[in-house]
Amino acid sequence: MLKERYFSPKKINNSIKKLPESIDKDIIGKSVQNKPIYLLRIGSGPKNILIWSQMHGNETTTTKALFEFIPWLTSKENLRICNNFTFYIIPQLNPDGAELYTRNNFNDIDLNRDGANISQPESKCLINIYNSINPFFCFNLHGQRPIYSVGKSSKSSTISFLAPSIDISNGVNNAREKSMLLIVSLFNKLSDDISGHISRYKDDYNPNCIGDFFSTNNTPTVLIEAGHYPNDYKREITKKYIFDSLRYSTLFLYSEEYLNNSLDNYFKIPENEEKFVDIIFSGVTILSRGEKFINQMVAFQYKETLINNGKINFTPHFVSFGSKLHYNAHKKIDLSNKKNNFIQFKINFPLQNKELNDLLIIK
Repeated sequence: MLKERYFSPKKINNSIKKLPESIDKDIIGKSVQNKPIYLLRIGSGPKNILIWSQMHGNETTTTKALFEFIPWLTSKENLRICNNFTFYIIPQLNPDGAELYTRNNFNDIDLNRDGANISQPESKCLINIYNSINPFFCFNLHGQRPIYSVGKSSKSSTISFLAPSIDISNGVNNAREKSMLLIVSLFNKLSDDISGHISRYKDDYNPNCIGDFFSTNNTPTVLIEAGHYPNDYKREITKKYIFDSLRYSTLFLYSEEYLNNSLDNYFKIPENEEKFVDIIFSGVTILSRGEKFINQMVAFQYKETLINNGKINFTPHFVSFGSKLHYNAHKKIDLSNKKNNFIQFKINFPLQNKELNDLLIIK
């Protein structure tokens, strides 16, 4: 099992080699840095399903979920599914980014903005498979930052879905309609477990995005974003819901019951909004260049950094301060009754037409 937020391409490749011999394992290309990109093929049915993960190298939760989905899919109980579908799974599309724990590939290209140019070897791997198998359905697996709330609510977005747009008018073709209907079923089913923590990713059209490109080409495509569940920075709880999403999607596609849903219910799913920070300290006094600000709130967001031992370091970065902040926080710390706590930060931001380079928080 993959437990940590970071794992190397080598570890993924070793996990792939340990999968049962009944799963076809092919190298479909190499990354910029000549790392292998694997494709797994499961099933023998006429309907092809294409799934890829870690298009962004530092979005690892969905890859962890895939390695729990695969044993479920290949179990004897699901033989009927594998006789109806063939699954083509790319567990790690961007191994160079995964190695460095970066969003982009080694050429600093966002592969999810390479849908129009197909300029990168990793993008070419994906598009070649897409063209060769003519997918019945696609699943584009990602991870989203912990900044997102479910609409304007005070609940974090643990998982969000999107049926990618096909044009700037937010039109709906046959493929996008199927994606929307499937998402409605996923929303209804998952709401039994994490009600209030499911949202809809913003559907601004971008012709450079792979999902938009596939939807425009009339291939049903569902974007699944792994988000933040309270106190789950390893995203082990979120991983479970990604696994559930893949499992339920498979069952819904097999039964075709999702086709009975209403499109109106898709648009009722609240959109993501950027309402969260990681930490808010309250009841603090701030000294800066001789000015004192009493009873303030200070917000911080974690920045994830890969350190030498292969661990992810969560470093708090200053966001803003004020007597009232319009953010929700994953963690709130009241310092009103604390004394002699000093924290010093080097920052740059405008306040009352002055540039503050030093911020000293007392209490």
